[in-house]
Amino acid sequence: MFGVLCVLPYVVRLQRDTLQAAIEQTGLSLPMLLALSVAQAAVVLAIAVAIGAWASRRVGLGAPLLDALLQGGTLPPGTKRVLAQAVGLGVACAGGIIALGSDSVGQNGNPGYKESRLTTIMIHASIELD
Repeated sequence: MFGVLCVLPYVVRLQRDTLQAAIEQTGLSLPMLLALSVAQAAVVLAIAVAIGAWASRRVGLGAPLLDALLQGGTLPPGTKRVLAQAVGLGVACAGGIIALGSDSVGQNGNPGYKESRLTTIMIHASIELD
């Protein structure tokens, strides 16, 4: 859900015309449309989580770290090391994404828009896959 909330400003900017048409068609305000969008995402996420939790038990998958925390037990050996590696890799990947996208200016449709290096890399990669 955090991701849904974080992407809302981008969606408002990107879908400005669509949102304006929806406001005119439904008579709802922009905050109400965004609240409905978040509510819809919450319902879909809840359904997906419930199905995933049900299916994981059926196929024998588990979450030992979560189980240990919920049952008040001790963490499995090596957990802190693995978590530190995961956080480190996440921070490194985020830094790489920020560095690759740091030269983007403006937004799509503006004369001052300039593609970021990340967008350029993604476009070239998709062309090479075709």
